[in-house]
Amino acid sequence: MTISNRSAQAGGFNRRRAYELVGVALDIASHTATDGDERAVGVCVMMPDPGPGFPVASGIQDEADLATIRTAANKASTVLVWGRNTANLADYGTIDVLAAQASHSFFCPWDGGIQVYDQSGTLLCALAASGRSALGDRILVVKAAHQMGYRTDFNEDGLTESEAKAIAERG
Repeated sequence: MTISNRSAQAGGFNRRRAYELVGVALDIASHTATDGDERAVGVCVMMPDPGPGFPVASGIQDEADLATIRTAANKASTVLVWGRNTANLADYGTIDVLAAQASHSFFCPWDGGIQVYDQSGTLLCALAASGRSALGDRILVVKAAHQMGYRTDFNEDGLTESEAKAIAERG
């Protein structure tokens, strides 16, 4: 997977597209409950260059707590630093979290931060939301990325393969 901003821009992903992605996420949030949650959200996009800690686009719904935008930024930064979706970090123990925060002060292992790829698998950005349940935040950003034609590591419902299988087995 390529993480160069030049390749992201060559693939058509730039700040304008980042703002469009935030807009789509906020639009979805305004009329769609995710994981049964309708609370207002903050959304943030960070690109591999300039890197973690530098949001290139963000937005917040009027009703959202202002802390949601900072949490979304922390999730997006965590995605870039750790090179994985925050869902894959959610099981960290307290000692692991403290150690991670020592090296990355904005470490936020809560679900809701995802990697967004173009169709060839090039990493374009980290996209994160905060304000709903952790799963609700993830489903929201996955839906936004997919609506714009980007790939993620999740299905159209915002679930991993194992989550979808477990739900299907429960019937």
